[in-house]
Amino acid sequence: MTTLKVLAFRGIPEEVKSLRGIVWRLLLNYLPNKATKWIETINENKKQYESFREELIIKPQLSMEGEKSNGPEVTEHVVDHPLSVSQDSVWAQFHKDREIWEEIEKDVKRTRNEIALFVRAIKDEDSAKHWERLMRQAELKKSELNAEDKENYIETHADVLSRILFIHAKLNPGIKYVQGMNEILAVLYFVFFDTDDPILTETLESDLFFC
Repeated sequence: MTTLKVLAFRGIPEEVKSLRGIVWRLLLNYLPNKATKWIETINENKKQYESFREELIIKPQLSMEGEKSNGPEVTEHVVDHPLSVSQDSVWAQFHKDREIWEEIEKDVKRTRNEIALFVRAIKDEDSAKHWERLMRQAELKKSELNAEDKENYIETHADVLSRILFIHAKLNPGIKYVQGMNEILAVLYFVFFDTDDPILTETLESDLFFC
């Protein structure tokens, strides 16, 4: 590893696509020294990260509960709703999380504006086809978008940055999100994104999170 650090300090060849990202993963102690363990490591971390996403990103719905009357009819009433103040309310937690999302979104929109990558859609074909919508998304908060743009929202690389930072904040309540984390993550994102390896492309988000 010492030799790798010395060689990397002198410069990593750009001719070999993905090499810089792999070297950085090694230097950040994300990948084990043995290459035979790499696939196992990134797949396990991808599975763990997907679990975090499922658990921590709340998508609330109106929760209904049925009450049986004396007759055959069932009367439903809302047990969890957007105005609930109950500590167990999913909606109450959702509103608290919105504060974190909005703080992160504000900084991410200012992240590396000279690099078009973070404005672009995850699917390259959407970038060329819907560039005007993507520019509106980049300029406005999600809450400020019109109904059509909200309905047809296109996920961008900036959204991936925000999601990683949000999950980190939720898992580290003592630290949460601190301004500047977005800039550090953006550098890693730019380096890791430069790959033609389908596995590294698929595990990009989880790799960034654990690095």
